[in-house]
Amino acid sequence: MKSPISPDRLKELRRRNRLSQGELAERSLISKDTISRLERGVLPGNRNHTIDQLSKALEVPPGVLTGELPLPDAGKGRRRESRRQVPVRISGSALNALQLVSHRYQVPMIRVLEIAPVLFLFAAEESLDWRRQNLRSMKAAYQMRRKFSHLNVGFLPEKDADRLIAEEEKSISQNDILAETIPDSVSGAKTYSNETNPFSSYLAEKSMNYSEDLIWGLDFGKEYTSYFACSGDALDIAGGDEMAQEWILMSEFLLSDIPKHLWADDALPERLAWMEAEATSANKPDDDIAAVLESEA
Repeated sequence: MKSPISPDRLKELRRRNRLSQGELAERSLISKDTISRLERGVLPGNRNHTIDQLSKALEVPPGVLTGELPLPDAGKGRRRESRRQVPVRISGSALNALQLVSHRYQVPMIRVLEIAPVLFLFAAEESLDWRRQNLRSMKAAYQMRRKFSHLNVGFLPEKDADRLIAEEEKSISQNDILAETIPDSVSGAKTYSNETNPFSSYLAEKSMNYSEDLIWGLDFGKEYTSYFACSGDALDIAGGDEMAQEWILMSEFLLSDIPKHLWADDALPERLAWMEAEATSANKPDDDIAAVLESEA
């Protein structure tokens, strides 16, 4: 059995890595409670598994953690990504959706946020492929029309159709997922500022592959994002109360503001009472994502 973990070393290494106890718990798969007790010296911390997992998470040899090896110079070693709190305000419904997704899949909210750019990239690229496929179908329709000129195939004169196809090809090549570069003057083009843009149409079509309990009402634009996610999970949190479910989805309060003791299974009546009081209050939630993430830590 190895020498015990030094409480001061563990605390110092965690601080050097700018990790909260909760973040270190996620990385090491050692519970936050165990880490807290180790740092307070309540636990001896001499189990091989515990030492190995924490040393891997902190990227130091086990001997550094136990005090048998010296601390590396501060600032040396692998460069870590800086973590910043960005003062961003988003809709309360999006914040509640973030927590519902976190709750549904048992993944911390910060992990959902960190992967969001990648998932948006996937969706954007897939939407462009979707438009390419639709464009190929449109071209085929007009080629068919040339063969059967006596039939009423299509809805535009040929010259207008050619220009519309050219503008759509150009828009796709420029990764213009909202089709903002297509002039309103092009015959057959939608006025995208007033109607659903192609990216939003793609997302709406994609969402139809899932139940409404998972995602519905999806709409996306440069100035707005609207959707309802995990309504089934919201109903579970509301104990089957559909009114309370609606309060959650419409962000009459933030889920992160619910006191922790009210999340217990036997605290449903008190939780519903709290929800009703907040929903009928004149005070609206503070849509500060940094505060929401802080509540998770």
